[in-house]
Amino acid sequence: MTSLRSAWAANAEVRPLPGPQPAAKASDVSQATPVFAPPEPRAPEAHQPFEHTFIEKHRTETPTPAPVGGFAGVLAQFGIGGPSQAQQAEEADKIAVSKVWTRPKGIAVANGKGGSGKTPTSLYLAAMFARLGGGMVLVDDNNTFRGAAGWQTENAAHGATKEDLIAALPTFDGSERAADMARFTHHQTTDRYDVLQSRPQKLARDQALDDAEFDAIQELLRRFYRVVVFDSGNDESAPNWLRMIHHSDALVVPTATTPKHCESAKLLLEALTAAGGHGAELARNAVIVVSHASTNDPAPEQVAPRFEGMAREVLTIPHDPAMAREWLRWDDLAPRTQRAWLAVGAAIARGLED
Repeated sequence: MTSLRSAWAANAEVRPLPGPQPAAKASDVSQATPVFAPPEPRAPEAHQPFEHTFIEKHRTETPTPAPVGGFAGVLAQFGIGGPSQAQQAEEADKIAVSKVWTRPKGIAVANGKGGSGKTPTSLYLAAMFARLGGGMVLVDDNNTFRGAAGWQTENAAHGATKEDLIAALPTFDGSERAADMARFTHHQTTDRYDVLQSRPQKLARDQALDDAEFDAIQELLRRFYRVVVFDSGNDESAPNWLRMIHHSDALVVPTATTPKHCESAKLLLEALTAAGGHGAELARNAVIVVSHASTNDPAPEQVAPRFEGMAREVLTIPHDPAMAREWLRWDDLAPRTQRAWLAVGAAIARGLED
């Protein structure tokens, strides 16, 4: 039997051993089989994403007004068959106050007459914006003489004031964190905002800030707070009062219903308008808040119409004994007072732009 080796040898093709090969002739090159070239790569086709997604986008919108006609409208007024118009208006105001803007906002609360309600207005506004908007709200006691914000709010153990913050400014290098501000501010446990107090024991001349100091403080504060509410003093010519106007995006003018407080509010708006520029714009967009400090005074509804045309909106606050307490807290207010302050906050918020 022929072996596999001999059979393979018999059928194998005899090839010369490898060795030097003669140089190719030109005719051979021209007749040579061309080398295979791969096709040019094609650009990938653009992927068209599918038009739908399995994730629902959640967004709170202003409630649609309830029907006002027919039997359904009557039922809706009593909360039957859907939220009433009052409930929808309240929800819309909450949505406005809870908005988070793309840059920090300053809100000046000003009236040159003492007892006009500047401090309560500042504190209740801060409570609203902090509780509904998620914190990061500060009340800056911009009063160089006997500022009351520290007397009517919760105090931290350290007792620091704006004076201490000014003294520490040269040590800041930009690496500070939000928690570092707790050494200088006083946090309100239930209302969730902070207070930067002035020092009431010192005279105004000892606490006056120049523009550079005021600007440096604001630059620092707005790294950590989305809303700064200025509780201002009574001297509208003080450098810190004028610089407050420069750093404000909204103006709130509180007043009691007595003629002297109302006249002071009017004169403030007139002065800002006459000065022109940013102050005049704040005056045109201002919100006037008429509160009923004493039941012996005229009702806010009697006074508010006389302010029409002086500002963008005029709103009223009913008499509430809780507003005269030494410690002002949101939860102590009556429900109707809370609703009135919510309307004020919403009016302010709607006037602010990103």
